[in-house]
Amino acid sequence: MTFKESVSTCFSKYITFSGRAMRSEFWYFQLFLFIGSFVTAFLDALVSGGNFANTGPLGGAFSLITFIPSIAVTARRLHDIDKSGWWQLGWLLIAIALTVGLTLLLVSTDTIFGSNMADSTFAVVLIVIVGIGTALIWPLYWLTRKSDYETNRFGPPPWETGDV
Repeated sequence: MTFKESVSTCFSKYITFSGRAMRSEFWYFQLFLFIGSFVTAFLDALVSGGNFANTGPLGGAFSLITFIPSIAVTARRLHDIDKSGWWQLGWLLIAIALTVGLTLLLVSTDTIFGSNMADSTFAVVLIVIVGIGTALIWPLYWLTRKSDYETNRFGPPPWETGDV
């Protein structure tokens, strides 16, 4: 699947959470999101006088337009490796829990560790490493896996249904 076909497919399946998506469809759409975000941020900065600090109206509109298709293509990509699309929610909850936990740890390091800065730094580094491993590397591993070449519980492979 080419870049253009991938973007077209993701927008034509705007709210389709069923079926399967090959790696090329998913990753080309992610590339489209990256490029689109960069371009809209640049255009918003031109309009606002060079301020990259805030999301402008173009970036906000782009994010709103692509939010649901990105969730849908991720669900279909997970289906392609025989995982439920609901795993995305689990990743989000893990990221939120780790962020809250890290924030609480940073706020309470003086209370927990007193003046021993080495212990508090070690704890923060440990939480960050575990958080990155859980919230980034694990989903990345799943999203880069090869497709199931056989029909799974989510349907036949995309190349058999003509969704390529």
